[in-house]
Amino acid sequence: MSKPLIIGNWKAYVSSLKEAKKLFKDVEKELPRVMDADVVVAPPHPFLYPLKTSYSGKRIAFGAQDAFFEQGAHTGEVTAGMVKDSGARFVIVGHAERRAQGETDLQVAKKVGAVLDAKMTPIVCIGEQSRDREGHYLKELETSIQESLSLVEASSLKKIVLAYEPVWAIGAPLPPPARSIRETIIFIRKTLALRFDRDDALRVRILYGGAVSEEVVEELVSGSGANGFLLGRASIDPKMFADIVRAWNR
Repeated sequence: MSKPLIIGNWKAYVSSLKEAKKLFKDVEKELPRVMDADVVVAPPHPFLYPLKTSYSGKRIAFGAQDAFFEQGAHTGEVTAGMVKDSGARFVIVGHAERRAQGETDLQVAKKVGAVLDAKMTPIVCIGEQSRDREGHYLKELETSIQESLSLVEASSLKKIVLAYEPVWAIGAPLPPPARSIRETIIFIRKTLALRFDRDDALRVRILYGGAVSEEVVEELVSGSGANGFLLGRASIDPKMFADIVRAWNR
């Protein structure tokens, strides 16, 4: 299995390049000298290129928060090729906040294909809206996985990272219990194995996103079965972000 992966999704929390540069500098300063995890920061699109070009280090990789799947008459869209030329190695696609604005599994599938074609790693977000005692949410999750990856060839599965982010847990005070997350991640791997090679399905990095904090990180690292985290608000607190990265050091 690859190293754990920690992604800091800055969303739109930073509003200027000056602020973005300071945050990046503070994050880099706080990170432990020795890291047992791969670290990625995903700033807003306008700040990606200037941050990447001003950074000569290798400890932090860059990601984009989204990418569109085709060129042409699409005012305001940013294509996979654009973010690749801006310095991104990773691209978040299908984030719950994008889906809440109407993004469909089919659109996510097209974005995954575009990111792969651009030789970058898609971070494919999936997660149920709510939970029910009867387990109907598992069918919702299964359908979303299958449709979001519907254009992916079996040989490309190893180039993809999944991020499990239960929508109902985003912004909550606490995440679900580690055991519950572990059970869901096992279900996700079983769903992947039904369509792709079982061994490849077992090797895919599956991250957890949603209410990760210093108070629960040790429990999640040891008991959730996740291969890293997709962090939102925690990623703009340099000390908290570094402490979460440090929690993966064994």
